[in-house]
Amino acid sequence: MSSAVNALNERQTRAFSAACTVGAAFAIVYLLVEISTDSAITRLAYNAFPAIRPEDTKRIELTGNVVAGVKLNTLNQGVVIVMLNLWPALLMLSGTAGQKRAYAMIALMFIATASVVFASEHSSSQVALLGSAIVFALAWKWNRLVIRTLSAL
Repeated sequence: MSSAVNALNERQTRAFSAACTVGAAFAIVYLLVEISTDSAITRLAYNAFPAIRPEDTKRIELTGNVVAGVKLNTLNQGVVIVMLNLWPALLMLSGTAGQKRAYAMIALMFIATASVVFASEHSSSQVALLGSAIVFALAWKWNRLVIRTLSAL
């Protein structure tokens, strides 16, 4: 993989970074909408296409033949993916724009991801966000010490 990345020119690398960042941003927006609207998109899809509904009703609430609610924990997998993509996306953002604009976009993406993670019921993603933010802050201040410590683990 690294040899393929090394073969990219600067324009291709920027395009790749931008595409990955936009994909992560779409996932964050989707999850924010789902969490804030009690899974309106999922309910709409389940009601429009009953064949895609889950067989068991453990994660959905039916009123007659209509999906009236979707449990919040159904979004946990999406929250994990967004959390796992946070730091690579921030790294890619740092190289795609001017410094002031990049800092603003990084702050916006971090805040949006934190909003999704803390609005969800996924406690391991919440712990991961806090832990990784602490490690990042320590690495920013004492980069060599933190890198050596982490590599020794």
